[in-house]
Amino acid sequence: AKAPQLRVLTSRAYGMRVIVESVWNRLGLRRALRAIDKDHATRFDLERMVFAMVLNRIVDPVSKRACNTWVRDEAWLPELADVDVQHFYRALDLMDAHTDDILEAVGQAAREGVADDDLATLLLDTTSSYSESQFDDLERQQIQAEWDAFDTGEGDEPSAPRPQVINEPPLRMRGHSKDHRPREPQVKLGLLRTHDGRPVDLQVCAGHVHDQQLTLDLIRAARARMRNQRLIVVMD
Repeated sequence: AKAPQLRVLTSRAYGMRVIVESVWNRLGLRRALRAIDKDHATRFDLERMVFAMVLNRIVDPVSKRACNTWVRDEAWLPELADVDVQHFYRALDLMDAHTDDILEAVGQAAREGVADDDLATLLLDTTSSYSESQFDDLERQQIQAEWDAFDTGEGDEPSAPRPQVINEPPLRMRGHSKDHRPREPQVKLGLLRTHDGRPVDLQVCAGHVHDQQLTLDLIRAARARMRNQRLIVVMD
């Protein structure tokens, strides 16, 4: 009765970090993002910020603003004690600017981690991911042109709001939807991997591109990276 009470002051989730971080490093993502970070005078750790967002997406998906709170109050990420929500958005900007570098680094890590015989047979699949958006990217370009005309006094005020993001070239487009959302703009995704699950290449293209074209692009990219190797590509 005279012993001091034992109080739990805080409890942080740790287990999933250990699992995800092991895969993260094997995929070459730590090395790739730290290389990018060296080229920019950022005041935050780009690699840790992106890791935190990926971990949150796996464990408890929330918005970037809520992810900032999750990192501070729930996850065991003491190295990010001083980050602010702005750092998440700035990290996304850097990722967007270096997408090709990141994908190439992941593919390089996969090729380094397996024997040539394991690279001889690659598994390929394509899918789509839709966006809950009223307009596709071409329609957004047209709406922006109407707003530009209105701003210069050369047209009426458009009924549609100003577009926040317009992809150039167009990316979110309507096409054959595997999610059964034919009216929603989407993107197409193609993944090429080894038999044990290591990603060799990932490509994202406009939603109205045919799967056959995306498949051929992935195969050509694999041949370009592994010129001296005979490849067998397996797909459904």
